[in-house]
Amino acid sequence: MLQSLFKFDSELVLIIDRNQWQNTNILMISVALDQRALRIYWHILSHKGAINLTEEKL
Repeated sequence: MLQSLFKFDSELVLIIDRNQWQNTNILMISVALDQRALRIYWHILSHKGAINLTEEKL
């Protein structure tokens, strides 16, 4: 989907990360661009700690 919206000269690198901010557990997906991460999606999780494979496939 992203490749159809933007022209990329090289491979597209997606980053999956989970952060704990105060009492909120957030799953984030970012695109690596010019040594920076641009967040393209985030989801607030209903539990603390790591995610499982089913949640990663969101």
